[in-house]
Amino acid sequence: MTNNHKTFENWLQYVQEELEEKTRLEYENHLYSCDHCLELYVAALESNERNLPKMEDEWAFTDAIMQGIEKNQDEVTTNDRVAAVKIEPNQKKKLQQKTMFNYILAAAMTLLLMSTGVFSQLMNVIQTFESSSTRANTSFVAQIMDKSASLTTKIEKNVQEGKYNE
Repeated sequence: MTNNHKTFENWLQYVQEELEEKTRLEYENHLYSCDHCLELYVAALESNERNLPKMEDEWAFTDAIMQGIEKNQDEVTTNDRVAAVKIEPNQKKKLQQKTMFNYILAAAMTLLLMSTGVFSQLMNVIQTFESSSTRANTSFVAQIMDKSASLTTKIEKNVQEGKYNE
């Protein structure tokens, strides 16, 4: 297992559930960060596929799973301390209607704001603010440069007039 990569045989053991729980968790966490091992894992799954029993009626199996999912969707558990909460079909419909209303309201407000030009005005305000802050920084530096230039000019003028000895 160079570079912490697992071998094909290791992944085959993982697929066939021949590893301890701690090792299985390490392998699962490793899959999140290693594409090379993910490819080996998929290959191990495919090679182990022929060892699985053949399903006689795949549609019946799919239907049974879907019914189980629909049944479990009505019961929601938040954690081990809270009992399962059954959602009434009427409540479910109200929740869906409320969600749809919120989406429609958000879309309508977005269109309204776009049509009135609020977003473009907002961009203009941002650009104005950015340019004024740049101008303010430039003017401060310019003021210092002007003062130092005028000071230098005064000193040179005084030297030329002979007020200061060189």
